[in-house]
Amino acid sequence: MALLDLIRRQAPASPEPAPSTLILDPNTVSSLPPVRRFHLGVIVPALLALILIGGSIIVAVVSLGTPPDKAFDATGGTRWASTARIEAPFAPKTMRPLTPEQAVAWNAAAPTVAKRVESASTFALRTGKAEDYSRSLQCLTMAVYYEAGSESDDGERAVAQVILNRVRHPAYPKTVCGVVLDGSQRRTGCQFTFVCDGALGRLPSQKGWLRASRVATSALGGAVFAPVGWATHYHANYVVPYWASSLEKVAAIGAHIFYRWNGPAGRGGAFRGVYAGNEPAMTLPPAVVTPTATNAAATVATASGAVAPSERPVLSGYRASLPDDSPVPTVSLGERRVLPRGPEVGDSSASPTPERRVLPVSPTAN
Repeated sequence: MALLDLIRRQAPASPEPAPSTLILDPNTVSSLPPVRRFHLGVIVPALLALILIGGSIIVAVVSLGTPPDKAFDATGGTRWASTARIEAPFAPKTMRPLTPEQAVAWNAAAPTVAKRVESASTFALRTGKAEDYSRSLQCLTMAVYYEAGSESDDGERAVAQVILNRVRHPAYPKTVCGVVLDGSQRRTGCQFTFVCDGALGRLPSQKGWLRASRVATSALGGAVFAPVGWATHYHANYVVPYWASSLEKVAAIGAHIFYRWNGPAGRGGAFRGVYAGNEPAMTLPPAVVTPTATNAAATVATASGAVAPSERPVLSGYRASLPDDSPVPTVSLGERRVLPRGPEVGDSSASPTPERRVLPVSPTAN
């Protein structure tokens, strides 16, 4: 052991290695991958995109979890309550300058919505007043008769459906008579032409009135005419209003073209308005009140300041029921030609013709 210790003391200590300097070859440095650095121009847009995506997901989840009724107030108003109404749909300046033949061709060429038309839901006339029901029935019957009395049963049902659709839409009154009389306090503001165009001066036929009353009773009782869906507008096929192109054409029933609002305002979610009751009064035509009456102009009970019937411009081209309730359209006096009667009975030259036919013709130039 003493010998080993002596050897260790005599052996020189190993020097500590000196720090070495790393020298890199330029070729080696150039072959190394570049160091990636994040710039604000990349980070900020990425963060904004993530925030937007996250916000959209949150909104979608919240909306799915919210009951539909929460979007409506107590009066049936919705976020579509500001839908732009057509205040004077049948004023003269709202029509394209087309002949009836041109208008029919124009309307036939207009495309109908490609998707399946959503059927309207059942209308519920919830009221504790018998007067509300009787007045709503009178108003709906009158509108069906004077607007579509010369149409088929389906044509009358379609008009009744439009009126009841409007009662539930936030853009219109919440009573049946209110919808029918809507705009009658303005000279050209009537939403339904028969209120303003002089049609109420015509005596309705008992047969036609009973048919219209049956259609109105059925509609108020919950019947739905599905082909027109949630339509809120229509016009005769022999005119083309400028506003027609701003709506979606859903159906053509008889001589009427039916439309709904574009987008959500024309879908079922917008029609959640609640029937308000307290129907305004509307005077019936004299032939319905007193069948023996000879003739009298029916008046409409409206708010104060209403325009008298004599002050209204008469809009030509309205359709009303003919005396015999035949499904033949009426024409204005300037567009009709009366054929002479046929030979009387006993004349062997031809078979008797007990009636005259009214044929529409193009007006002649003066």
